[in-house]
Amino acid sequence: ALLGRITGRVDMSRVGLGNRSLLCRGDLPELRSASQQLLRPDVFWHEVPALMLNTELEEEFFGTEKLPSNAVGEYWLKPRRPQAWTGRMNPRAPVPVQVTNEGSDPSTAALIHQFRKTVGKTPLLCTPWLNRRGQLVRTVQDARESWRTQGLDGVIAGPYIVMRRADPNATKPKHAELARRPFYGGL
Repeated sequence: ALLGRITGRVDMSRVGLGNRSLLCRGDLPELRSASQQLLRPDVFWHEVPALMLNTELEEEFFGTEKLPSNAVGEYWLKPRRPQAWTGRMNPRAPVPVQVTNEGSDPSTAALIHQFRKTVGKTPLLCTPWLNRRGQLVRTVQDARESWRTQGLDGVIAGPYIVMRRADPNATKPKHAELARRPFYGGL
């Protein structure tokens, strides 16, 4: 189960993304379960929105005509294809969506375009990564500590890559070495 962390010069809260920082595919159960283990599982679908461009909304959700054309921020929208959001109690209920546009955040828009090219219309979930105190993981030191306390396979500093350990008895990687190694590429 692999989650990528988006970071950059753009202040996430300034472009309406709040404190969401981890990305994962919404259609893979192992990614959703790994994401749940970094959050509180009982509120997973309330706290984990899909990340989308404003140009994609009309095709994917009902009621988007009420939104401004350059919408940015978090909205609750009813999906036209509820089967994409698997594992929900009520498949017809609205889901949270983090909306951005190319003008306000071109780097995130480029990432969304690349994701669409690779996996199509699969929801791209964006999750806050919380430490054991319930605070957002913001620094490399906090990422290293969370790597140990949450039993993750590896954290790579820069854009953090987080992997949940499949075998608890597997050999632990050298977290200091992983933290120094740069990561290049997308999800």
